[in-house]
Amino acid sequence: MIGAADLRDEAAGFARGGGGELIPCLLSALRAAAKLPPARRTASGLSAIANDCAARLTTRLARSARSGDDWSIKVPAGCSCELCKTLGDFLRDPAQRSFELPLREDSRRDVHSRIEMAELPVSHQTRRSGRPYTLVLIKTEALFERERQARRRDQADAAWLDKAWIASGSSAVRSRGGGSSRG
Repeated sequence: MIGAADLRDEAAGFARGGGGELIPCLLSALRAAAKLPPARRTASGLSAIANDCAARLTTRLARSARSGDDWSIKVPAGCSCELCKTLGDFLRDPAQRSFELPLREDSRRDVHSRIEMAELPVSHQTRRSGRPYTLVLIKTEALFERERQARRRDQADAAWLDKAWIASGSSAVRSRGGGSSRG
């Protein structure tokens, strides 16, 4: 049988080993635990998770903000068919903002679905002239706005962690850059 300390350490190790997508979940737990009495907070092992989250946020915020002419979009995992490869090439290209693909209806529907399922900042419309019709893809300004919002959220989360969890109050969390892109 696993003891409470072993379980706590295993859970903390899992949390610290997870990717950046776990940070919002971990912050939610830390916000709830911040109300605990100091002795229980210490015993919880959550301080290590708080420090790890602060370090991850510091690393993310130390990266340069996206350049105003960088239209590249991270390609979501999934299909590796020729059509998705073509879509991926367009998404990764930092200079290409629009792309036209003459496609049959079922292929257009597949591309529409992939864009919507991944919530990509790409508009997609069908130009209904000629055969096959042409799917017109345009990367949108939402790409930059999402990144600005994520950066502001990371800054606020890092500041909260510094205040609520980082014991010395002089953490490296305070020394990260706050620049933004495109405005």
